[in-house]
Amino acid sequence: MKSFYKYTLTFGLFIFTVLSSVSNVPAATDKIVAVINEDIITLSELDAAVNIAVQGLKEGSSKELDTAEVRSKVLDSLIEKSLMEQGAEKAGIKVSEREIDNAINDILEDNKIDLEKLKVELIANGLTLIQYRERLHQEILQNKFIEIVLRAKLSIHPLTVKEYYERHKDEYQSSAALSIALILLSSDDETLLKKKISAVEEGFKDGVSFEELAGDYSDGPKAEEGGRLGLVTITDLDPKLQKALSALKIGETSKAIRLSNSTAYVKLIDKSAPGPMPLEEAKPRIMNAIYSQTMNSLYDDWLYKASKNSYIEIRL
Repeated sequence: MKSFYKYTLTFGLFIFTVLSSVSNVPAATDKIVAVINEDIITLSELDAAVNIAVQGLKEGSSKELDTAEVRSKVLDSLIEKSLMEQGAEKAGIKVSEREIDNAINDILEDNKIDLEKLKVELIANGLTLIQYRERLHQEILQNKFIEIVLRAKLSIHPLTVKEYYERHKDEYQSSAALSIALILLSSDDETLLKKKISAVEEGFKDGVSFEELAGDYSDGPKAEEGGRLGLVTITDLDPKLQKALSALKIGETSKAIRLSNSTAYVKLIDKSAPGPMPLEEAKPRIMNAIYSQTMNSLYDDWLYKASKNSYIEIRL
């Protein structure tokens, strides 16, 4: 199953979100361990976050933990969380219930589950749906803060993209490209489907061209163009089509391929070997890589300035 935390950012949001179920209103006897401008962090909040962090770290490692170090890092992360929230509030950034609903709907769709199944998965991970909504609220707030406050400062020059491409060219390789034609036969009527398969098979035996048979019988794309799909990447195709194509030489046609709801014939027209991806093709991925690196740097710079310009008192 895909991760439910698709909105999670890369700069320590795990610690930011572990307090989703802990109130930040101190009990009468709760000790204040940190003051960040007008915000506070209480001992109970810190203890709760440390316990969750320690539990998560123990599950992923057999090494003995330095709890004092974990406690220090958790407190730093909670201070960072507070600064970000204050920055978001100052910028007028809010998260609506509809945005959280949309995020949950995306998660359900991506994981092909319903809400009840999500609740079961959350309970298995020690969360209620209400707590999970709070967690998503925090993550969406983080994303919006970056997009609104920091992205305006980001500008990627075309030369930067080209230089990155030259340095990382080995990471941007094109898969083998195939030029193929497809005959796809489908029908809810099994008898009719068998008749269409039989007609295509007879056509092949009689020497009728693939393109003519596609035009006469195919229910697939570009049937009127002989079923020619142009260049495709083999990894984008159904695994059964991939297997059939891997056994073909240029100009050959496969035998009938039974798919989930249809029968297909595929013809290999031409193919090109794998090789370096052209810059224009690699550009979107390169932009994403540069964007991620630069945004993390911008966030670190913002956090440093925010901490310098804030009143922060540690009372441990």
